[in-house]
Amino acid sequence: MRIPFVHDKSPIHGANIIKHWFEDHPELDVLPWPAKGADLNPIENVWGDIVKDCEFFRPRTDDEVFERANSIWECYRNNANYWRKLALSMINRLRLVVENEGYWTKY
Repeated sequence: MRIPFVHDKSPIHGANIIKHWFEDHPELDVLPWPAKGADLNPIENVWGDIVKDCEFFRPRTDDEVFERANSIWECYRNNANYWRKLALSMINRLRLVVENEGYWTKY
């Protein structure tokens, strides 16, 4: 069974090491994605929220970074309303992307 996989056109995703990794994992089907596709990828909002939650965090060790990231993720993971709101935003995201002819939206 092939698994669909999406990643944006960030330059890091075009690095040779990434390309070779996907070549070594034929079970993943990398889907074509528009260059300005972040509007259609709600995980970008999750990353943005995580960054906001770390705004005043000043770690001193790698362990502190891991503990903070894990703590934030657990809060999000257990918040059904957060995920519901994110999922429901897709209807509006799609509408705005079509209205803007594929260009950036407020998301």
